[in-house]
Amino acid sequence: PMMQEPTVDLAGSSWALSSVGGKLPLAGTEVTLEFGADGTAFGTDGCNRFNTGYTQDGSNLTFVQPMASTMMACDDAVMNQAAAVTAAMAETTGFLASESELILRNGDQIVATFVARSPAEAQAPPAALTSRLAQQERVIRWCAVPRISTESATNRQPASTR
Repeated sequence: PMMQEPTVDLAGSSWALSSVGGKLPLAGTEVTLEFGADGTAFGTDGCNRFNTGYTQDGSNLTFVQPMASTMMACDDAVMNQAAAVTAAMAETTGFLASESELILRNGDQIVATFVARSPAEAQAPPAALTSRLAQQERVIRWCAVPRISTESATNRQPASTR
């Protein structure tokens, strides 16, 4: 007989993805899931922030579909992972949890696993941080590409004519 897991109340808990579909999260991506005391679930799928509702009844768990999400584009690999995360949440019917781990399940199948985030990590403003990083990256990309091409085209001729 399977051990009866004591049910953990998910309200107010915060988690970081440790696997989705049996795969480790991509390096450099942060996928988080937080359960509000008000029945909302929110976090980031590694590319976009999402927000939805959840219903926990004992060890049964469902997320309201479709989820609201920001619409940023990311690299294909990151987008694929984000899609896997949202699909895993959509098909979640139950969970197992301890203080340090959360397992989302669809029947007997494990769809995603999470580890607990420390209160400090949970309170860090990931939205501000990720948008700042995204802005920096955009600026770097934008500056790096045009400069190289314009300098080689314009700087050579004036130098030889003067």
